[in-house]
Amino acid sequence: MSLFTIPKPYYSGFQSLMDMDATTQLALLNALSDVKPSVRIKNILDQLSSKLVSILKPELSGMIDTIGSLFKLRDSYMLATEQIVSGISLAIMEADDLIKPAKWDSLRFDQFLTQILNIVALNITFKATQVLTDHNNVFLSSQVLTDARPVFGIDTKEAPNSFLIIHTLKIEFISNGETKEFFVAMDTSDLKEIQM
Repeated sequence: MSLFTIPKPYYSGFQSLMDMDATTQLALLNALSDVKPSVRIKNILDQLSSKLVSILKPELSGMIDTIGSLFKLRDSYMLATEQIVSGISLAIMEADDLIKPAKWDSLRFDQFLTQILNIVALNITFKATQVLTDHNNVFLSSQVLTDARPVFGIDTKEAPNSFLIIHTLKIEFISNGETKEFFVAMDTSDLKEIQM
């Protein structure tokens, strides 16, 4: 019996990795090896998707999440790569919902996982991501929305006298695992101030 179980959210990522033929595995390894470290997983995904056009971006995203979970598991429990790989291999064999390909070669898959876990740029990326996300609120994205609102004179039936430009800063962030957002109204001078 394995010390590990594979959480359901990672099934599709593992399934995609398991279903790869040797040529696709090699292409993924080469692309992963060429990745520039980044604290944003989206940057890694963008780098990979431009090189691995045969893999759809949602599938690639699931694989990256799954690979990231392996790095996190290794670092959190200070385990050797071999321990992670052998534990995951056994967990895959025990997982009824994961379909082993017809020509399943667990030794080749173990070597594939070992090679992935030995990629330095990925190690740096996932460690940096862990450090960055060790906060209650983690920034995801921002966007400025601009509106022109009419300002009417005394008689509201007449055309507006002028327009007021209002900027709304939308900030999206992760808080306790949930994506949230908040909005802040600004005028043009506020917008210039945050652009500095």
